[in-house]
Amino acid sequence: MPPPAPSADLTISGRLLTDPAQPPHPGWLRVREGRISQIGWGEPPAEVSPPSLGGSSRLICPAFIDAHIHLPQIDSVGCDGLPLLQWLERVIFPAESWWGRGAAVPATRRALSAMALNGTVGAAAYLTSHSQPAAEVLELLSRTPMRFHAGRVAMDRMAPDDLT
Repeated sequence: MPPPAPSADLTISGRLLTDPAQPPHPGWLRVREGRISQIGWGEPPAEVSPPSLGGSSRLICPAFIDAHIHLPQIDSVGCDGLPLLQWLERVIFPAESWWGRGAAVPATRRALSAMALNGTVGAAAYLTSHSQPAAEVLELLSRTPMRFHAGRVAMDRMAPDDLT
């Protein structure tokens, strides 16, 4: 079942993470017109509508902002174990070159889906030096409800010709 529309009045139950120095505690929050209107610990009181989202195994926490994401490298996550320069030459430079040859928009869509699934609502995003793919990605980012500060990354040395 899809979640209720943002304007709906709803109650969400779960384990509330309100203080990063403390473990999450069972609780609930009420959302009215897209904004948190109440928060409480334990079970919601009788005058609050029954929970329509969440559950005892769910974590309720603030949304996340990714302060540093290289969108062209989204499919390279977990590719490590090499010294930095070898990693750049074998993993990152090929991924960024591929981005410039038509992978930019599909890879960005995958990144947006993964970010939304994990509660990320915005990011500082780095692209590549490819101007046309960057323009296409910026157009895509402008149509998402997420917030982005994004732009091209320019290199002038120690990289393949199509990245400088």
